[in-house]
Amino acid sequence: MNHRSAAVMLLLSAAPLHAQTTEEIVARNIAARGGAERLHAVQTQRLVGQISFGGDPGGRFVVELKRPGKMRNELAVQGQTIIQATDGAKGWVVNPLNGNSEPQPLSTEVLHNLAGGADFEGPLLDHGRKGNTLQLLGKVEVEGRAAWKLKVTLPDSTVRYDYIDAESYLEDKWEGTLRNNGREFAVETFFHDYRAVEGVMISFLLNSDTPGTSATQRIVFDSAAVNLPIADERFESP
Repeated sequence: MNHRSAAVMLLLSAAPLHAQTTEEIVARNIAARGGAERLHAVQTQRLVGQISFGGDPGGRFVVELKRPGKMRNELAVQGQTIIQATDGAKGWVVNPLNGNSEPQPLSTEVLHNLAGGADFEGPLLDHGRKGNTLQLLGKVEVEGRAAWKLKVTLPDSTVRYDYIDAESYLEDKWEGTLRNNGREFAVETFFHDYRAVEGVMISFLLNSDTPGTSATQRIVFDSAAVNLPIADERFESP
């Protein structure tokens, strides 16, 4: 090794470790989730499990998703089934607990809330094409683990924060705001128990809360399937 090479090696060894960029973190997240090709190939999802609120026992919970932007939730509680669905443009709800056994239209606010969940690719994949702006806010701690905090601004100016685990590069946490009855309230969700379903990583345990209140929600999925046939009629008002 000549003197010049030795000097270069010394310089490199003294340099700080490479700081990851936003795009590198996003790329590693997409790879950890199964890769862009597999994620793009998913046309439908069905997840079945249990949902509970606070100390309540809750009930059976079924989520069905289909491109583009279709989503249907079914919750069995107190011997009744609550259904909420959107076809990507409009939505409806059946809630016998509120005396509504016939479909009622969803408000613009609730439709906005559902739109985020209906995008099962998430805001990071193809973020440029979707018009989402990303900003890396640095490394923070989530439940005792290091995570990269990303600020995501959607085309309608809605802001959310996604926390990407610094080791697995799967999402640890999401936080943002939901709207209902003219009010906005903060929500955060923690993701656990990732499992591969046909090569795509899906969280089977989701714990949510509203900071500053006692409101909590826990979802535990028993099964998940992708690319199974789901008729469009499932999302349309009966």
